[in-house]
Amino acid sequence: MLSSIFLQLFILVKAFKKKKAMKEYSDEEQPTYCVLAVMVVDCVQLNLIMGLFVQFLRLFYTLIGNNFVSFVLDKHYWLYFIYQVFFPITSYTMEFVFISQTFEWAAMYNVIIAQKGKLNEEIYFDTVNSHLKEKRTYKNIPPQRNNTRTSELCYLWVFIISFAVKAIYTIGIIIVQLSCTDLVDLPPIYGYLSMWISVFEIILMVIVFAYLMCLMHRYQNYEFNRLWKNLTIYFFLIFLAYSLSTFIFT
Repeated sequence: MLSSIFLQLFILVKAFKKKKAMKEYSDEEQPTYCVLAVMVVDCVQLNLIMGLFVQFLRLFYTLIGNNFVSFVLDKHYWLYFIYQVFFPITSYTMEFVFISQTFEWAAMYNVIIAQKGKLNEEIYFDTVNSHLKEKRTYKNIPPQRNNTRTSELCYLWVFIISFAVKAIYTIGIIIVQLSCTDLVDLPPIYGYLSMWISVFEIILMVIVFAYLMCLMHRYQNYEFNRLWKNLTIYFFLIFLAYSLSTFIFT
């Protein structure tokens, strides 16, 4: 347990440093995929903080040993109640990490499509002048409008709305559990309510990643050949982690 706590503290510190580096690197008008990358780190930080709180409570229960029943359950039941509330919250915040990662992959679609068929100087001009909406003439592709920034904002709003719906759904389930159960003997229906949306998100994550690989292979072949092994390993680790967490916690 102590090793787990120290590992989580180490990752939390690294996450704060990574987030600071991202914000210092980004321009004043950040592209959506950078914003989503920061949100992934935010979700990781939230999950680690919740997990550390639960871990410290469990460490406290372990230290008091045989006095757990007399001290916690009999005299200070609120300590056990807090643990029972924060444990499912920790598992739900873990899902936010996987969801935000899926949206970061989806936002990369916009980057690939926006750069398709353009020269390096054309890509740079469109990035710097994202406010220009009139049709421009390119060397290798037909004239088109620079809708990159508009598409990025759409991705961002879809992510925010999906995140809000997931948060409301999660809070609703927790409130119903608090109102109708003792948080110890939970009816199977609560597990099913949590599991079905997690299964849907896992399927969506697989589809998003597969389509991203197809786009990279077709339009960003150099980057695909350079990164596909690392990306595939990373995907399978996330897929395994999300699947196991869904199976264990629901």
